[in-house]
Amino acid sequence: AGHDPLTGVLNRRALQQRLQSLLADAGSKGEPLSLVFLDLDHFKRVNDRFGHAVGDQCLCELVGRARLAMAPDDVLARYGGEEFVLVLPGRDGRAALAWADRLRQDIAASPFPAGALAVPVNASLGICEWNPGDSIDALLEHADQALYRAKQSGRNRVVQWQAQGPELA
Repeated sequence: AGHDPLTGVLNRRALQQRLQSLLADAGSKGEPLSLVFLDLDHFKRVNDRFGHAVGDQCLCELVGRARLAMAPDDVLARYGGEEFVLVLPGRDGRAALAWADRLRQDIAASPFPAGALAVPVNASLGICEWNPGDSIDALLEHADQALYRAKQSGRNRVVQWQAQGPELA
């Protein structure tokens, strides 16, 4: 019940529960934690052009690539549609930014295999570093705002949330 049936990663509800535990742990240890929202750019076009089965294969490929880039304690969840959340315990905003940009570059550099097709895909990412005292909702909202700034700024980019608002990375 806590996993997305297509990709096998946590679903949104399970993510909320896991975040509670991760934030409590980060707070008690005084360690950083960053959250990344990832959205595949213009994914509706993939589904419209190639069909939903190919779209599903692309989502699974994205999960595979993200898992290869993740550390053992990192958490991946499908937030909805083609939107994913990655939680990076132990990483501050700078480290999360570098990690997210490497993942973005990997996604853009190599089309996603889907049967006999090679589907070009790009991603936009928004990052927020957790500040002790911030709620889960605030952390998610800030990362989501950074993601939307990435999309408004041309897509296929990473934007990091700053206290004064999201800033292009």
